[in-house]
Amino acid sequence: MAAALAEGRLAPVPTATPDEIAATEALTAAAVHPVPDTTLTALIEAQMQATPGAPALVFGDATLSYADLDRRSAALAGRLAELGAGPETIVAVALDRSLELSLALVAILRAGAAYLPLDPDHPPERLARILDRAAPVVLLTSPDLAGRFPDPGQSDDAPRRLLTTDWPQEGSAPDTPPQPGNMAYVIYTSGSTGEPKGVVIEHRAIVNRLLWMRDHYGFTPQDRILQKTPATFDVSVWEFFLPYITGATLVMAPPGAHRDPTALVGEIRRHAITTAHFVPSMLSAFLAAPASQGIRMARVFCSGEELTAELRDRLLGHMAAGYSGVSLLGAIARHRGLPVGQAVAPFVYTSLLFGEGSAAGDGSGRDAHVLGDVDYAISQTPQVLLDNQVMEVGGRINVAWDFVDQILEPELVEDIFDHYIRSVSGFAGGCPEAAPLSVGQVRHLRLAVGGT
Repeated sequence: MAAALAEGRLAPVPTATPDEIAATEALTAAAVHPVPDTTLTALIEAQMQATPGAPALVFGDATLSYADLDRRSAALAGRLAELGAGPETIVAVALDRSLELSLALVAILRAGAAYLPLDPDHPPERLARILDRAAPVVLLTSPDLAGRFPDPGQSDDAPRRLLTTDWPQEGSAPDTPPQPGNMAYVIYTSGSTGEPKGVVIEHRAIVNRLLWMRDHYGFTPQDRILQKTPATFDVSVWEFFLPYITGATLVMAPPGAHRDPTALVGEIRRHAITTAHFVPSMLSAFLAAPASQGIRMARVFCSGEELTAELRDRLLGHMAAGYSGVSLLGAIARHRGLPVGQAVAPFVYTSLLFGEGSAAGDGSGRDAHVLGDVDYAISQTPQVLLDNQVMEVGGRINVAWDFVDQILEPELVEDIFDHYIRSVSGFAGGCPEAAPLSVGQVRHLRLAVGGT
């Protein structure tokens, strides 16, 4: 207060003490460690070679081994390459949850390309607009869904279709592996505040995320991970690929099951699922289903909404008698006593402004006044890096989250929105807008903390 009163303006006055800044910088620095210079494709292929006979993919009564996944994805990758797929190209995917959906994603990566998931239930106008903007070289879809997309026979701009019925069963993957800096996938934002924007995730970013998750949570080949999130949401990414880099089994839920708590209970019990993700509101509905009583899982991940202590207690109360091994892991928590975790590591640096030209890691930006005991950078929360005097930064900064209320120097953001925004964190985040800014352009931001 004394410092504020002594200054003619508030901007130069730091809002944290030197000890607080040092503590948050030390917390963030502890999360940083080298990441292998590799790709998601290389990690998956290494696992295929390491455990060829192990179960890799399950859908209903069908099971594919890692050898089956290798053979079938290689054949499709070869066909995609013949059609023009390769590094820094895009292949669109419009399929219901199925064996073919997972095979398609792996094949696209093995062709060196990036995948673009499309939701067949979205309005045709949105799908056509995204296809026009993204310009994929191929669209992978099924005969029953093909009619929802522009016909390449009637439009020169429509991508060529490769229907599931035409996928080869034998063949070799091309020798065109992607590099760590190449695109791995593209996810479009909802467009709720305007035109949908494509967010590009590079291999090094998703490798960072998945290796951290594998090591931090101790995934093993004994795990069975449920895939139920629609592919157009970024949570689906770790569901799809974490099993394939750990030797675990990916279990695909039936189409529509993510909306049906009773169906999910049946899948979890039938396939002995160890790990699943829920938006908290869906977890609440799941626990309201009588069949969920006595359920067993090793890990439940929650993100996308507030995770409350009350919901945590409901889950623990539903676990099988004497079973206390579940870990409930929440990305957004607002109540005292609810363990949350720390930054997705490494190189995901959570930075908030403490004073003019200075920043430090904290992670409590949006709800600093209600986070209670949570004093770690929270996984998957908004992240910006404001000043390379605090931390060395290369390339561009992405100001991409809805808690950024206003950039105080608006002339810096005119005409700098890209069609694709590259993310350094490994997740698109569902951000409505993203502005790439060169290091040094942004001096300070006004943050909308707690909705004020």
